[in-house]
Amino acid sequence: MAKTILEFTLPFALIDEGEYDIASDGQLIKLKISHEQGLERLKLVTGMQASSSGSGKITVSRDKHGIANVSRVKIELPFLLQQLDPQARKGAGMSIDYMMKRSLSIKQECTKYVNRLIAVIRWHTAQHWLTPITEQEIFSISFSIEEDNGHKSGGILSDAGAGLRFPTKIKSQSQVSDEIKKTLASGIVVSFADNLVLDAVNYFETRRFNEVVINANIAFEVFLDDFLASKYRSEGKSEDEAEKLTRRDFNDGLHKLMRRQFFRSLDHATLIENKEPTYLKFDNIRTKRENAIHHRSRNITEEEAAEVLRQVYEVSAWILSTPSKGS
Repeated sequence: MAKTILEFTLPFALIDEGEYDIASDGQLIKLKISHEQGLERLKLVTGMQASSSGSGKITVSRDKHGIANVSRVKIELPFLLQQLDPQARKGAGMSIDYMMKRSLSIKQECTKYVNRLIAVIRWHTAQHWLTPITEQEIFSISFSIEEDNGHKSGGILSDAGAGLRFPTKIKSQSQVSDEIKKTLASGIVVSFADNLVLDAVNYFETRRFNEVVINANIAFEVFLDDFLASKYRSEGKSEDEAEKLTRRDFNDGLHKLMRRQFFRSLDHATLIENKEPTYLKFDNIRTKRENAIHHRSRNITEEEAAEVLRQVYEVSAWILSTPSKGS
């Protein structure tokens, strides 16, 4: 009988040691977690010299940074993983692009089962600090396969922590060191909307696509709230007046708000029929929100989540560069 075994290390110890059977597409996937002690790191972080004796291990509560232990993961699949099938690989070549795509797809397979385990444990234990893993946290995978004819082979896949990423413009701390110092010294408040968007990007890289869309929509609403309140204050309104006007805008719903403020109160059907590009993006953002919330019908795909994130950035930038046409 064909099977595939995948083994890798995760740089933390959040899941208890043990063996778990995970149902997937009518088959049982066997997943084993064991911890490896890291006494040197424990000493470095805590300042305490520690030692373990016998079969026991020193543990740290909520060890999501691998202070005391890291996790060795072993996944046994009761089938030959297509990406590792010698027959399927024939003619594919060994280009870097092919190897990277193969490695990423195998890491996706691994994160799928580990994250299913994490979700179930989190649900039953209320251990809210448990979070899904990303492909970037798996640096290498050792594999062994057994084909239907009994032939066995194996190897190691390593891609230096590659994984799913959303194309945001990320800067190093050194590039923005002056801005960081200025913000810290001046007491400038960090943008709540921007933080929510960054949370959505993080959800994207852990493949929580429904959460991406929901968080991105909340971020957009917060952005609009801040934008309108600032607009009214710039027109000479008091804080209380600006707040009342902003609340009035939101009471009408986001579609009416957008049309009144930025599209001269044109009706929805006209804007859709005329294929107004920014309004179409906004409408898609809100439509996908409904899909994400009412998720029982279907889940948001990777492509849809990326599209919504990109459109939130684009519509927000358009609003900042477009004079409001409403009041």
